[in-house]
Amino acid sequence: MALESGLGGAVAMIRHGDPKKALPDLAGEMGADLLVVKKRSKSGIKEFLLGSVALRAAKSAPCDVLVLPQGFGREPEEG
Repeated sequence: MALESGLGGAVAMIRHGDPKKALPDLAGEMGADLLVVKKRSKSGIKEFLLGSVALRAAKSAPCDVLVLPQGFGREPEEG
């Protein structure tokens, strides 16, 4: 998304593993100033039991975290 928006210095990477741990770890390894994650919709009980990736990343990331709402960047529906 950042690359498509033309933001300089944005890096896209692919990592395997639990994103709740991998995202903050990667941000630390790269010395990132900002970690951007997009919230996905889960049922209330699933989010309560499993936790939100965005929330867990925000709590443990060594940098600021921007959480984008579900649907961010989607073209508006005509109607």
